[in-house]
Amino acid sequence: MNAGVINSWIIHKENAMKRGDTQMKRRQYMQALAMALIKPWAEQRLPSSSLSRQLRILICSVCNIPTPGTPWLDQWQQKAEVP
Repeated sequence: MNAGVINSWIIHKENAMKRGDTQMKRRQYMQALAMALIKPWAEQRLPSSSLSRQLRILICSVCNIPTPGTPWLDQWQQKAEVP
């Protein structure tokens, strides 16, 4: 998988150079690719009633997914923001 990511980054980098776009650093590219692969799965899994509260909170925070209509999550996020 790592070799595939690096190969895709090289292709992305070369295409960006040809178009004159700004190039992403490899780490940024890997993070963006990982998020693009994870987020659709996480959004699909989030409504599952069998998902634990901790995992639901983790998915929301990592993927920046707002979850309206869940008061316990809103309360948890407010407590987490208070210094």
